[in-house]
Amino acid sequence: MITVKKIMTPNVYSLSHDTTIRKASKIMKEKNIGSLYIKENDKLIGVVTETDIVRKGVADDIDMDLASLGDIMSSPIYTIDINKTVTEANEMMDKHKVRHLAVKEGDNIVGVISARDLLHPIYLDGEGW
Repeated sequence: MITVKKIMTPNVYSLSHDTTIRKASKIMKEKNIGSLYIKENDKLIGVVTETDIVRKGVADDIDMDLASLGDIMSSPIYTIDINKTVTEANEMMDKHKVRHLAVKEGDNIVGVISARDLLHPIYLDGEGW
């Protein structure tokens, strides 16, 4: 079975809960990422995705220059162990109705896996098929 480790994105980006939505959106565009983890006092407290920005920000006419990530973040952060399978990741996303999972190795978040990652044909490298 293919593990989460094989397809996760190893870079985890985080911003402070008081960062404006506009600033975060620009960073997401620049880094070409679909999610950011939100921290307060160096502790991760939530996640903001492109979907959150659209549904909780744009659609609700929130002022992107005044509202902060803390206003639209989703919490709790759902995590999955780095050695779990992609099938388990898919099941967890479905169960919790989320599209992003933080990947943990021990007590540390070391990556992120998205529903989009589960669609990529990395499986064609000869493993598992």
